[in-house]
Amino acid sequence: PADREAVARAEAYLNEMHSLQSRFVQSSSNGEFAQGRLYLQRPKRLRLDYDAPSALQVYADGYWLIYVDTELEEVTHVPLDRTPAGFLVRKTVSLSDGVRVTKVERTDHRLFIHVVQADEPESGTVILSFDPDPLRLREWTVVDAQGIRTLVALIAPTFNAPIERKVFDFDQEKFSGDRPGG
Repeated sequence: PADREAVARAEAYLNEMHSLQSRFVQSSSNGEFAQGRLYLQRPKRLRLDYDAPSALQVYADGYWLIYVDTELEEVTHVPLDRTPAGFLVRKTVSLSDGVRVTKVERTDHRLFIHVVQADEPESGTVILSFDPDPLRLREWTVVDAQGIRTLVALIAPTFNAPIERKVFDFDQEKFSGDRPGG
């Protein structure tokens, strides 16, 4: 019952979060490190701008998660609903629709909720990390199918502030490579 209550509380909190802007620091268990700026606008919009020397940008346009390597001018499209970011940018965040909570952990200072894709649980796990009281999203960790852990920590996040629509615009014409299926 306590786990169900924690999940319901986190789900309600995420549904009250319509936008998020934040600096972030990203580190992974394979030794990679990056930082940048994150923009999230529900429903369906996401942008990660990585600071130099990284040449990576990530966009969500409602249907695709788009990885852009600006140095190589390569673009990769992945169906948004098949990515860890998919459930966070839905109109209504549900931790039981298409995803499944596998574990709830608590420490004195954090609440952790482990989430997997319901139809492909072996593809990876997202671990959402919250300050417990008051509830506030602080970071998440993605554990991919190979076991590599990537932590994204939010730095000075701003919740529910307006974000200009153009922040999420991605100009496909600037890069080579075509969108799959069309």
